[in-house]
Amino acid sequence: MPDIEIKRGYEVLPDNNVRFGIRVINNSDFAISEVEVLLDYSDSLFGLSGNKVHKLGTIPPAVPRTAKFILKPLGCIHKENIGATIIYKDHQWKKHTIEMHPKEVHCVCPFLKEKVIKRADFLTLLKSGFFEERGVNFEGITVEKLVEFISHTCKSRLYRVDEFPIENGKIIYLAGDALGEKAYYLLTAVVKEYEGLTQVLLRANSDKNYGLNGFLNEILDNLRHLVISASAREIGTIRKEQVINIIDSVVQRSIFSVSDGAPSVNVRDSVVQRAEIKVDEERKRREEERLRKEREEQELIAKERKENIRVERTTPSKNKFFAVALVLGLLALGYWGLVPGVSDSPQSLKSTPSPTATIIQTPKVSPTVLKTPAIPQEIITQNKISEKNRIATIVTEKGTIKFELYEKETPITTKNFIDLAQKGFYDGLTFHRVEPGFVIQGGDPKGDGIGGSNKTIPLEINATLSHIKGAVGMGRTQDRNSASSQFYICLGDAKFLDGNYAVFGQVIAGQDIAEKITKGDKMIKVTIGGQ
Repeated sequence: MPDIEIKRGYEVLPDNNVRFGIRVINNSDFAISEVEVLLDYSDSLFGLSGNKVHKLGTIPPAVPRTAKFILKPLGCIHKENIGATIIYKDHQWKKHTIEMHPKEVHCVCPFLKEKVIKRADFLTLLKSGFFEERGVNFEGITVEKLVEFISHTCKSRLYRVDEFPIENGKIIYLAGDALGEKAYYLLTAVVKEYEGLTQVLLRANSDKNYGLNGFLNEILDNLRHLVISASAREIGTIRKEQVINIIDSVVQRSIFSVSDGAPSVNVRDSVVQRAEIKVDEERKRREEERLRKEREEQELIAKERKENIRVERTTPSKNKFFAVALVLGLLALGYWGLVPGVSDSPQSLKSTPSPTATIIQTPKVSPTVLKTPAIPQEIITQNKISEKNRIATIVTEKGTIKFELYEKETPITTKNFIDLAQKGFYDGLTFHRVEPGFVIQGGDPKGDGIGGSNKTIPLEINATLSHIKGAVGMGRTQDRNSASSQFYICLGDAKFLDGNYAVFGQVIAGQDIAEKITKGDKMIKVTIGGQ
């Protein structure tokens, strides 16, 4: 039995909130003190009532203490992991960190009730909101049986708005309302035969952008269970692009106007087609405006990156001008001093080092965009993962980020990072640099991009590691051996940095949190734990 035992559990409350408990049991012969429990959850799926850090204080032997948290699901929750980090000091005041094995929260989805609406209203709602699609192929089961299973899965939570035949299949429209908030969830289910298989294609639609994935995953998991019970089997999933194309080809998402409470619908070759009666100019204008803003943002990001490259490659300053002049002067003197004479021999000329000029600056530590030839990366799409590697956990104001440390591949870099983290060096520091779509960077005690710890380490490149999305690397100055404490997390592929900056880790959880970080966000605590 371990000295410190962690137990966890949860219950769904009548208001659909989740009470999550983490019990810490001290099985040792001595009291442990300053016990803290840091909850690890996705803030895109849950809201939290209270603080994510729960202080339990001192825990005597054999006296359990429980940290309780109230989580509010922001949508349909299905098989989502809730983790935690437990920090304490033993009787010798030595600090310990334990990573709790995550607890899977299953199907918190009784938050839906039937939404009784007419077909015309359903089709009108489909024109707006957020969408998510899934598709699965089944073998050994009929269209009729799968339609029956879908109806059973959605019973009492989704209202059957309509059901009608298409060529070799059926379409079902279902609608539900969220309990406790003003939000709707619509489901379009297309079930059809295709080359000996039966396809199920689902499209979820809501006026809220959260909960759609959980909503669809729960329906599909329930459907899979029923299919297995009928001695049928799943053949494989259908690519999202194909799902969208199939649904759109069967139920064309054209714009239509409502006349006498019903849309104009033509049935031709057993395929429902909505007649396009008038164009929604306002919706078209909004979409064009959204695309224009996206283009402007992308152009601005590209311009900023290009400007950073230009500034870093050519810094127009007086100091540099005089430095260049000094170099030219030295070269001139060197030329006249090396004109062959009585004392000059080929050997002496060969061994005489060429004069060089050193330009001393205080550059910002950053993954500079360089055009130095990098390692071929055509085949590197995922950095290696090992069960033996330790995990770094960064608790931020917006959630938790976890990344695996490649201790075998980059022993110098990982040891430097681990030593700093275990000393509490990173606790309370900020992310001082945020480049959307490129990197977030932190670890500077000064917070301005030019600070570091009291030592530097050499550049450590491993050809098997690449700057893919989620890669963690060490920042440095123009000096290749100047890395200290600053590190960055890639928000997208940045393989042009390979060979010039050291990748020493890979995000395994919380990449969505990394993408929400803004300049100045704090790292509340950085810890090192097991896999």
